[in-house]
Amino acid sequence: MDEDLAQQRWPFHVFGTMFAIFALIALTLSAVGLCEVTAYAVAQRAQEIGVRMALGAQAPQVWWLIVRRSIVEPAIGLSIAGAFGVGKLLESLLVQTSLRDPVTLTSIALRYEWPDV
Repeated sequence: MDEDLAQQRWPFHVFGTMFAIFALIALTLSAVGLCEVTAYAVAQRAQEIGVRMALGAQAPQVWWLIVRRSIVEPAIGLSIAGAFGVGKLLESLLVQTSLRDPVTLTSIALRYEWPDV
């Protein structure tokens, strides 16, 4: 009986492990990509950072400038992805809205007060 159950569960175990490995690879690639985009942005702003340091900015202030920019960009991307993810819920709750209703998504985006970066 245990062997039969193990054989029945084997495909679920294989596919679960495979999806976990793919998720780990995707997470690693996204982390490396975010690191590279941040490094590129810092390289592009090297002169600005040098001027700020020359005018008296402390290292934590410059560090926060870079970190804040690195947090805002993924947050915008995640909010857009979340808007499409919540679109299905909105479709079931609101009358005459579709999954990707541009009017609803635009009104939500315009209502949000973006921080000054």
